[in-house]
Amino acid sequence: MATVSKSERTFWHLEATSVLQTMLTARRISYKQLSRMLESLGEYEPEKTLSNKINRGTFSFQFFLKCVRAIGMHDVRILLPEIPRPELTVLRRHAKAQRRRTFPTKS
Repeated sequence: MATVSKSERTFWHLEATSVLQTMLTARRISYKQLSRMLESLGEYEPEKTLSNKINRGTFSFQFFLKCVRAIGMHDVRILLPEIPRPELTVLRRHAKAQRRRTFPTKS
């Protein structure tokens, strides 16, 4: 499994958190309400667990889809902001370093 740099992890986790929190805020849904809504789909997630998982951005796409379904959204459109130039540079450097480790150059 490829390692992920702290800056990359931070950037993408913040993006994931922002997308899901924006959806919840737009529909005025609290973590407590989301917990109950997820239960109706057979998924038990206590309010505190949801809060931690969403705020850390450490959730799977499967979990994201469950949340979207639970809050009654059927059409999802995600508008992502531009990646700030310093962040983009770090992400590109990391990708380049990963490629070098994965595919060694011939000597």
